[in-house]
Amino acid sequence: MTSLNRRQYLAVAGTGVSGGLAGCVGSLEEAISDDSHVLETDGPVSVDWSHALADDAVGRPTVSGTTIAVGGRDGEVTAVDVESHETEWVYDGTPTRDPFPVASNDEYVFVWDVDHVEAIQWENGSVHWQSERVSASMESVRYGSLAVDGTLLYAGVEHPTAFDADTGDLRWENRNLDGRSEPPVFEDDGMYVPTQDGVAVLDRTDGSIVEGSPDGSPLRYQQDELYSMARPSVTDDEVAFQAGDVYVYERGTNDLRWRVEVEGQNHGLVCTDETVFVPSRTELLGLDLQDGSYRTSYDVGTFDIVTTPIVEGDSVYVGCRNDTAEEGKLYAFDTTSRDTNWRVSVDEQLRTEPVFHEGTIYIAGTDHLFALTEET
Repeated sequence: MTSLNRRQYLAVAGTGVSGGLAGCVGSLEEAISDDSHVLETDGPVSVDWSHALADDAVGRPTVSGTTIAVGGRDGEVTAVDVESHETEWVYDGTPTRDPFPVASNDEYVFVWDVDHVEAIQWENGSVHWQSERVSASMESVRYGSLAVDGTLLYAGVEHPTAFDADTGDLRWENRNLDGRSEPPVFEDDGMYVPTQDGVAVLDRTDGSIVEGSPDGSPLRYQQDELYSMARPSVTDDEVAFQAGDVYVYERGTNDLRWRVEVEGQNHGLVCTDETVFVPSRTELLGLDLQDGSYRTSYDVGTFDIVTTPIVEGDSVYVGCRNDTAEEGKLYAFDTTSRDTNWRVSVDEQLRTEPVFHEGTIYIAGTDHLFALTEET
């Protein structure tokens, strides 16, 4: 970089937030353990601490060891020590038209910076490598998602693209497909990549479409005129995704098993062995995985569900928000009944899916990262 910005300052000065830097970071001085932003807890759950963020959160937090990183809408990433609850470093990215979630492995946090990807070292927030420019004809990347598996870093720009996660070298780009802003799902038979007309299964080595269907045709789960799409969910026998409606295909055959219309925006779905959980405005629907018939639903009142459902153990978790009240709620429901296990209300909108790490649940909102513990 040509100038010493905030992320470089932190790499040079260490992980402590100095007085001079605090003027740039602003609300990070508030990084203390407290529950002042918690409005209510209902059920067997407690909020252990909250931490101010440098930027409105976007995407699911990511954890390595004792550090959790949260990406922001203006390109900043806040890294917090989950034991001391203190800021470790802040990556000062460049604001872009579209905010993109971060990805990580044990060594690096990966972020978009306008038209290229950067690998940030977990230990101090310094930049380890910077990829080549991937969108020379545009001021900023239009579609961008990141996902890492081993040494492969997927970067979903206008076309599916992959880099070497260790070096940042370009591995491949599939210019025959138009990408989406959602990350892929990694499976043994390939990468299930969201595209403009459905899900394509790509080979990790060269990005080509896998030819694995019974008639030898490329594996693509397609529909015409998909106006938007969320990340797919893949089981042993099914490929499911939400794109306005919910679509479930026979895995490996390209055959559509069923399609069901749901209301609301595309926040994504998750599949268990028997059920597809998908948000529909103020309800979380449970649809039968085999035929799409109604199984159950969970009501969140006047709040809209705004996160992808996350299944952990016997519970399914969703984040909700009320734009008028500037309030957010995290619900935990029992997957085998309509019971509400618990809910937590905070005084800001929730922005991310929860992440689970060593007995703690982390979720981020417009201003804070929250750490919760379920009581057993």
